[in-house]
Amino acid sequence: MSESEEIIREQTSNIKKLLFGSPRLGTSIVLGIEGWALLTLYTSGYGLHPFLAGLAITMGYLTIALSQFLLGWISDAKYTKWGRRKPYIIVFAPLLGISIIFLLLLDWYLILTIQERFFYGC
Repeated sequence: MSESEEIIREQTSNIKKLLFGSPRLGTSIVLGIEGWALLTLYTSGYGLHPFLAGLAITMGYLTIALSQFLLGWISDAKYTKWGRRKPYIIVFAPLLGISIIFLLLLDWYLILTIQERFFYGC
């Protein structure tokens, strides 16, 4: 590449960096509040040991990270007549709603025996 074809990169201002990162701020705040609320619900409300509650929330965050990577990769590679993202939104949005119900209403589907309650610290 000759000197005339070199790409000149400008220094990005801090304002542009803040504006570029600001859309992620809302989801980060919501996930932070959700994590704190779930930790409080599981430890105070259900009596789960704090380590196990933290482990469960950590596994949830790791699942979010992995699924965002994989679904982004898959949706970028596939194109349907509805577009790239719409089929995945149609399929996974109801599943997300159902998973939130199961996340908050633990007693509906988790029945522990006396030995299991002792083992898990409930």
